[in-house]
Amino acid sequence: MPQATLAECPKCGAKVRKDKLRRHISTVHAVGPKPAKGAAPAVATKVSTVVFPWKVIAVLVAAVVVVSGGYYVATRLPAGGTPGGSGTALAVMETNFGEIKITLDLIRAPKTTGHFISLVNAGKYDGNGFQRVAYNFVIQGGKGADSSKIAWELTGLKNVHYTVAMARVAGDINSATCEFFINLKDNAYLDAPPGEQPYVVFGRVTAGQSVVDAIGNLYPAGNYQYDGPPTSTVTISRITIVG
Repeated sequence: MPQATLAECPKCGAKVRKDKLRRHISTVHAVGPKPAKGAAPAVATKVSTVVFPWKVIAVLVAAVVVVSGGYYVATRLPAGGTPGGSGTALAVMETNFGEIKITLDLIRAPKTTGHFISLVNAGKYDGNGFQRVAYNFVIQGGKGADSSKIAWELTGLKNVHYTVAMARVAGDINSATCEFFINLKDNAYLDAPPGEQPYVVFGRVTAGQSVVDAIGNLYPAGNYQYDGPPTSTVTISRITIVG
């Protein structure tokens, strides 16, 4: 019998019969047959993964920021500011010197504003006037219009130029009744009077500032310490809440 021809395995170097080499490789080294020409490629097994919804979370975070920002604006107003939209009401004051429009703050000063509006709607200020001019300080009106008191409230609004606040008896923060004043300049002193709480701001003059200035100039010429009745009568014919 002729001696079998041996061949060297390219995988492991073993000497095997040449006619057995292919079988050796396929069985020992587990090399499968090549795919037939034109056969569809093997489909890779899909690995199940969970995609973190970053875009959705980003949208939700943005929405929270917008809502929170709106709430902050509505409840944390800048000094002397008033909110917009349904958070305000407009009081139109008609005087013999002209018209003054006051934007009332319903959000930050709900009790004080509500008290003022109730007096206005009851006609308490009709025919009243401004009885005090304090040079470069305030003009004050509404004296004797009513005697019902309103409890002090913390609004966070500041006594800055053209803001409107309730007057009171010194030393009694719950003594405000009907008298109000309009600041003729920034009066930080009224936000921190010694031993007392701030004077309650509840609105701001948003039209008719020139009328306020004209009333504020009703003091004796050259008397820059003046604090008393205006040198000309200032009458409030009526106040109307229009929105």
